[in-house]
Amino acid sequence: MLMPFVFHGESAILTIIHDVTERNLRLLAETKLQKRMEQAQRLEPMGVMAGGIAHDFNNLLAIILGHADIGLYDLKRNPAAVGKSLECIVQAAESAALLCQQMLAYSGKGKFVVEPISLSKTIHDMQGCLMWR
Repeated sequence: MLMPFVFHGESAILTIIHDVTERNLRLLAETKLQKRMEQAQRLEPMGVMAGGIAHDFNNLLAIILGHADIGLYDLKRNPAAVGKSLECIVQAAESAALLCQQMLAYSGKGKFVVEPISLSKTIHDMQGCLMWR
C-alpha cells in the first residue's frame, strides 16, 4: 500500500509491506499434505485388493505344494495314487494362472472376460483337491 504524505517538510511516500512468506510456506505444506492424503486414499483400495489376491494365490500355492508332497509320498508307496495329486496340482496351477490373468486385466495389460459360472460346479471340481486322504 502506498500513501503519500509530508515528512519534515518533504514529500514522502509511506509504504507498508506484509511479509507473506510464512503464510505461503504454510499453504504449500497444507497442499502437499492434502495431495499425500488423496494419494493414500486412491491407493487404499489397491492395498485391499493386493491383500485379497495374495491370500487367494497363497491358498492355491498351498494346494499345489500339499499335493506335490502327497504325490512324492505316494510315488514310493502307491504309485497309482500319484495321478490324483497331479490332477489337483494342474487344477490349482490353472486357477493360479487365471488369477494372474485377472490381475493383468485389472492393471490394463489384459482384458476382462465376463461370463456366468456355476459356483456348485466350481466347488464340486475343487472338492476332491481340498479333501486330504
